[in-house]
Amino acid sequence: MNYIRKILLVIFTLFIGGSVWGQLPTPQDLWKDFDPDQGDFKEEIIYEGVREGIYYKDAYISAYVNGEEVRVYCKYAVKDGLKKAPALLDVHGWMSQPHIDMNYVNDGWAVLAHDYCGKTGDRPHYTKYPESLKYGNIDNKEGYRIKNKLPDGSLITDPKQTDDYLWYVLQRRALSYLYQQKEIDTDKIGAKGYSYGGTLMWNLGMDKRIKAFVAYFGIGYLQYWRNKQVWLYNNPYKEPSKDAGDELYLSSIAPQAHAPYIQAPALWLSGTNDHHGGHERSEQIFKSFQKDIPWDFALQARGHHNTEKLGDDAKVWLEKYVMGTKHFWPKRPTSKITLDDKGVPQYTITPSDIEKVKNVKIYYALKDPVSYTRSWRDTEAKKVGNSWVASLPVLNIDDYVFAYSNIHYQGNIVISGDFEAAIPSKLGNAIATDELSTTMEEEAWTKVAQVEGVGGIMAIRPYDNNQGTVNENFTDPKYVAPKDANLNFLFYCTQPQSLSLVVNDHYKYDLEITASNEWQQIEVLASDVRYGGQPLGQWSKTKKIAIRPKEGSDLTKVLFSNFSWEKKTIEEIKAEAKKQAEANQIKGKRLYLTSKNAAEKDTYWRILDGKSVDGQDLMCKGKRYDEGLGVHAPSKLTYEIKEGYKHFYVTPLASESHHGKLTMKIYVDGNEVYNSGVITSTNQEIEKFDIDVKGSKSLTLVVEEGENKGGDHANWIEPFFIVDESVEIESAVTEKKSETKVAISTVVTTSAAKTSIATEVEKGTRVYLTQETMKPESTSYWKVNNNMSVRGEKLTMNGKVYEKGLGVHAPSKISYAIPSKSKYFYVTPGADDAHTGSVRMRIEVDGKEMYNSGLISTRKQDPKMQAIEVAGGHTLTLIVEDDGDRGGDHADWADAFFVEGKKEYPKKKIAIVPETDKTSNVKGDKVFLTKEMATSTESFWRVMNDLSIVGKKISINGETYEKGLGVHSDSKIVFPIKDSYKSFVVTPGANDSHHGLIRMRILVDGNEVYNSGPLKSSDQSPKELLLDVKGRKELTLIVDKEDDNNGGDHASWGNAFFLLTGGAK
Repeated sequence: MNYIRKILLVIFTLFIGGSVWGQLPTPQDLWKDFDPDQGDFKEEIIYEGVREGIYYKDAYISAYVNGEEVRVYCKYAVKDGLKKAPALLDVHGWMSQPHIDMNYVNDGWAVLAHDYCGKTGDRPHYTKYPESLKYGNIDNKEGYRIKNKLPDGSLITDPKQTDDYLWYVLQRRALSYLYQQKEIDTDKIGAKGYSYGGTLMWNLGMDKRIKAFVAYFGIGYLQYWRNKQVWLYNNPYKEPSKDAGDELYLSSIAPQAHAPYIQAPALWLSGTNDHHGGHERSEQIFKSFQKDIPWDFALQARGHHNTEKLGDDAKVWLEKYVMGTKHFWPKRPTSKITLDDKGVPQYTITPSDIEKVKNVKIYYALKDPVSYTRSWRDTEAKKVGNSWVASLPVLNIDDYVFAYSNIHYQGNIVISGDFEAAIPSKLGNAIATDELSTTMEEEAWTKVAQVEGVGGIMAIRPYDNNQGTVNENFTDPKYVAPKDANLNFLFYCTQPQSLSLVVNDHYKYDLEITASNEWQQIEVLASDVRYGGQPLGQWSKTKKIAIRPKEGSDLTKVLFSNFSWEKKTIEEIKAEAKKQAEANQIKGKRLYLTSKNAAEKDTYWRILDGKSVDGQDLMCKGKRYDEGLGVHAPSKLTYEIKEGYKHFYVTPLASESHHGKLTMKIYVDGNEVYNSGVITSTNQEIEKFDIDVKGSKSLTLVVEEGENKGGDHANWIEPFFIVDESVEIESAVTEKKSETKVAISTVVTTSAAKTSIATEVEKGTRVYLTQETMKPESTSYWKVNNNMSVRGEKLTMNGKVYEKGLGVHAPSKISYAIPSKSKYFYVTPGADDAHTGSVRMRIEVDGKEMYNSGLISTRKQDPKMQAIEVAGGHTLTLIVEDDGDRGGDHADWADAFFVEGKKEYPKKKIAIVPETDKTSNVKGDKVFLTKEMATSTESFWRVMNDLSIVGKKISINGETYEKGLGVHSDSKIVFPIKDSYKSFVVTPGANDSHHGLIRMRILVDGNEVYNSGPLKSSDQSPKELLLDVKGRKELTLIVDKEDDNNGGDHASWGNAFFLLTGGAK
């Protein structure tokens, strides 16, 4: 029947002359008779259970496309027992897989995610396309693409031939399946799509069942527009001809074609440099929306596939339009590019709801028509009346200048102004005032910290030894290399390193860093940078430069400075650095703000002078500051402004020692003059403020908490008034900060927890700290060693050797989850005898300091075991600080362990096999599994016998295992079951060495008998399982990644063995 149908379709196509539609159809034509509810779901549940109060269900359902049946893999989660929950369809990105956004589940949403990627690699579960629809498989090894053309090169004649149509049908069917779930409120359904899932959202927006949607990145304008480089601001602009396949696709399938028919409020979130359709052209989609349909968008400046600086837009949008929450949302702003009275281009933005605007950021770029390579500059936004204005200096008045803005509102809402473009010479008597630069801005390099190097030369230190550092500023005409120029820069490193300098992703140069205690200089010729034997030729071809370490080298130990197309001597550079430092110095008499000279103080916790509120150094991107105030939100400090006070300077920052959300504000005489918006230590802009306070009466520094008080630490860095010489300064700091040389034995906190020198250790199970069980946020200047000093020698303090403990190098900050049954943590802290550096050692529980050694060294210490009360706490943090340098600052946390009672794991219905007590209680002869016994092994990495995948002892939930297998997802190992085997015993779990999200499964003769559900090392309840395998033939152990990547997906099959019958061996 299908064969006859296809023949008739071909005949009909030929009869009407190329298209089964006769004329170009619209999305409305294509979907008017479509019924997503038609046909039986044929639900097949493959996993169902409740974990940590969340109900999970994984299932296959049927969808019907072009007369064929597709088995769609779905994942569903909701709080157990919830009724009338708002629902969310969550659509994944390209080559990804269903992923439940637990943030929404925990907020009370029911979330369903389905797979449209299809078969790829060894994924155990995926959407299964029939042979006739195999083009639904995204993996080119399994499928193929159909856009405007069929695989044989002929043009499509029906939109239903495209892969997008197939994926559109699947998401409509998944929405129908979500609609059937008993926990949801069918009047409150929303959707969000990520990456290509965002591309698919615009079709779903036509479905009246959804009340709102959020599209991340994907918005169309890929087919034809991006593929053929038809950029909106090509100069001159040209559009190549479209073939019939393009016309058909663009009229009915492309996301932008759906705009006039969209029924749901739409929010688009993206980055200006994302590779999807294109910043400026993509905005055009909203011009075709019906007037009564709400829409908005926000774009992160210089963002690629990231939107972390766009506030809580998605959450607020969905709550507003799906749940009906009465959230504020601003109206669209107006904007334009004009010339100022001198002829310099300027950008003006006029937001709505001025009283709710926190700040406005304006960005501009020059010339480059390609959206994803464009280099965006920050520019100063000045408030003029109800508008913000920024100057846009250009190099050439006949090239395009581009500008847009991000407006930050109360409620952590960010929206973008319209993309504006103009050729200055067409606006009037324009002038070019920008200048070419032979020096590259250090701020343009990613993942670097600003530091001051030898000789006062400012430098950058890369801090990511995996990804390295990248500069993409070279599409800005300002930084294009002159003809025949060479790349020059300085480097400083006391150890040799082998690096790669990579240009435009392909051209490479071997950068050998030699050791020296002085700055060194290098000049790289374009002819020495090669790809496939071909030289780069000219540095002016550069779009991007990356510096990465080769295997075994450490990029983080290298300082770089003065990247330039112009060669200068080191002495010239040092002289310029000195001159610049003098120019940057703020001149005048300073009066620093302290906790002592505040007129009024109202703060959640203490105020520390010269330290963050948790007692650590005031740090910003690797630089330490001696002056400043450390506070905890909520906090309000008021200072009197007296006669002779002229200016106030400060750098407000969320403390790098914690990651809480907060807002920082400055008031002068009760009027707000600064508002940071919601910031975190990893999402903030660092800026020193100069505030004119002459004639004012009061200055108030405010820190407001975010969602909770956890970790809301803020620093007011270098806060001072510039005052007249006649102003008498009593004492900026009334108590001189000094290093105490007496160890603090007892510190009482607000929770009455305390630290004391341990005279005896309470009874119970000891859980020793290891490098593998550290929390992922832990950091250390060098490695962390188990049971050895950082040099790999025995732990030794004051001549005493310790068998167990951790060896570290300052600065070090390592954290551990506190076991729920633990009352005390015991440790003997001290400087290791191997070196003579000075350190300070501190212990915190949930951010509160419980122990402080004072400044100690191998020659000046008296190590004692400390007993730290941790009952009711969540996180223990061990901190070692250096004394200004890192030379030989070796420290030991000797005999570091928690004491806890016997663990009791709650029963969870995740396994369908019996549970044993302990391996020692299972009687009989045992054959422990080894990788050599396997008949088939498929693994992302290696398989380890009796060790975890990282080569350490197998450790699951703090318990170690002498026997077992260590693996990394994705992993599939098959073992034969011999006639003499009676049972199989194992404790499966995520290994403590990492924190990836995994799923572990066991098959016997191809049938699944165990499924762990999603688990990770910090969220699991390991159980020993007992399987009856008598008379069976094959055992399969599988570990699957559970999210979009398998980074850190370490799993262990603890004490895995077959139990023999009759004592046979």
